[in-house]
Amino acid sequence: MDEYENQSGVQHIGAGHQLSQPLPWYRRRWILWTCLLLLLLLVTIVIVVVHNNNVKAAAAKRALASVKPSVTATTTTATKGDIGIYLDAIGTVTPVNTTYITAQANGVLTAVHYSEGQFVRKGDALIDIDPRAYQAQLDQAEGALERDTNVLAQAQMDLDRYRTAWSLNSINKQLLDDQEKSYCRIKEL
Repeated sequence: MDEYENQSGVQHIGAGHQLSQPLPWYRRRWILWTCLLLLLLLVTIVIVVVHNNNVKAAAAKRALASVKPSVTATTTTATKGDIGIYLDAIGTVTPVNTTYITAQANGVLTAVHYSEGQFVRKGDALIDIDPRAYQAQLDQAEGALERDTNVLAQAQMDLDRYRTAWSLNSINKQLLDDQEKSYCRIKEL
């Protein structure tokens, strides 16, 4: 090799001074094991999170199932008598038409004008509600209207007085303008 080195001018490094070949990645076992452990850890975390979500969803479903729907209870006086027609058969009785009564007004019931199973038509009076609460609200509204009407009339009289005083040059224009604005605010209410 010395001849070759001399001709090419390249110096040869001896075997003792050369770097060893790097190991391929699959020979570095510690990297492989670390990657596998990280992958295993990631899979475990995903499984735990999914399991916890399922447990929480099941608990929420049980909680919703345990809540009983509210039932409206009515009271009536028990009476003794025949119900009507008796049929001995197996099956389910389904009415031709059913109706539900929904309240449009709240109050104490004073009278019921129908009985269970009775035929009713549109526009029939079914119940009476105690009118005293509504009468009290109406009286309050009428009182407020009367008060507001009197306040407006007073403001109109004051405005007329201010206009007369301004026309006689007894007051300045600012007082008249203030009264007009006050009157307009009261009128808007």
